[in-house]
Amino acid sequence: IINKDKGDAFSNPLLDSILIKNGINKLVFTGLDLAQCVKSTILAAVNRNYKICLISDALITNPDSLKNGILENFKQSGYEIITSNEYFKSIHNLE
Repeated sequence: IINKDKGDAFSNPLLDSILIKNGINKLVFTGLDLAQCVKSTILAAVNRNYKICLISDALITNPDSLKNGILENFKQSGYEIITSNEYFKSIHNLE
């Protein structure tokens, strides 16, 4: 468990150090506030050169109408956006 006291999860330097130590270079995002905390963490991850994957049906924001626009902006920026079914199929094929 890595605690944070700001919207960006990378505000706790422990997160980045754990990811680096374990050779993790791709982050898969789900979350409760795409318009705020999740978006802040995604942008911080991009600044640290992590590859990004967003699970579209496992992200929410309020109002819900913002979600599609935010996802479209991320898609246009080249981030991978897939559904949870697509994600589970992809990790199943890795085993």
